[in-house]
Amino acid sequence: MTDVLVVYYSRTGTTETVAHALAARLGAEIDSIEALTTYAGPLGFMKGIWHSIRNATPPIRQRLDPRRFRAVVLCSPVWAGKLAGPARTYLGQAGKVPLLCGVAVSGSGGSQARFFRGMEQLGGRDGIPTLSIAQRQVRDGTFERLLDPFTETVRTQHNEAA
Repeated sequence: MTDVLVVYYSRTGTTETVAHALAARLGAEIDSIEALTTYAGPLGFMKGIWHSIRNATPPIRQRLDPRRFRAVVLCSPVWAGKLAGPARTYLGQAGKVPLLCGVAVSGSGGSQARFFRGMEQLGGRDGIPTLSIAQRQVRDGTFERLLDPFTETVRTQHNEAA
């Protein structure tokens, strides 16, 4: 599915791990969102939380234009219950893509309803396919079993949009 893009922002590498596993399963291209603001260390983490609370859109750089793809799977950490600032910037710049899917990587792995609602609003889509993964599931590898049902949903909706 080379007309599918898996794009991610990852501060610590956890979301990156999930994104690469998804891209491999989907046969998709992969791109990372590079934050031009540093979020390293404890102060950077606090800055990231502050940016999320304020719905800030920090400057970013990415390699691939999402408008070239029929489907975009956006993987982002959850900061203060919302999209990480760099992922928010990405969605704001991407415009409306035919199929948008969301993956949240959080400390708890809960439903993340507010996170996905924000993603739908920014992406101009309702009822997007979503997946919530807890950090502990990435650390112990159990997240892998959650990917198959999600990738099947992405494939089905991708084919229906064709």
